[in-house]
Amino acid sequence: MLGIERVRLHAHPELPVESAPATRYGTLIARRAAREPLQYLTGAQEFWSLLFKVTPAVLIPRPETEGIIEAFLRLNHAPEPVVLDIGTGSGCLAVVAAREVPGARVYASDVSEEALRVARDNAAAHGVAARIRFR
Repeated sequence: MLGIERVRLHAHPELPVESAPATRYGTLIARRAAREPLQYLTGAQEFWSLLFKVTPAVLIPRPETEGIIEAFLRLNHAPEPVVLDIGTGSGCLAVVAAREVPGARVYASDVSEEALRVARDNAAAHGVAARIRFR
């Protein structure tokens, strides 16, 4: 994120950090001090052991939301279920459903085009973009 390897900072603490990374770091610290979520600063959040892109256009996937996937997997007995993810946001539920149940027909919708872009990016990153219909 800052363009500096962590090992370099630890191995050579005496070396100064260049001004551009130092400025980026200061900006990130100010944003975090203003209570902006860390996930929006890093642009990522783990969900179901997968890394998802997040932006301020989507809600940050919460660990307790994994319970929805757990319930779906426990209760679903259809080899080709129809899955509707309404208000998909980052697409985490749609993506995981598509990955976990290869025969699923997954539809993900959101009123926000920006959120749909994030969801599409996440679906592509996890290899299921062709299996999810975005609306």
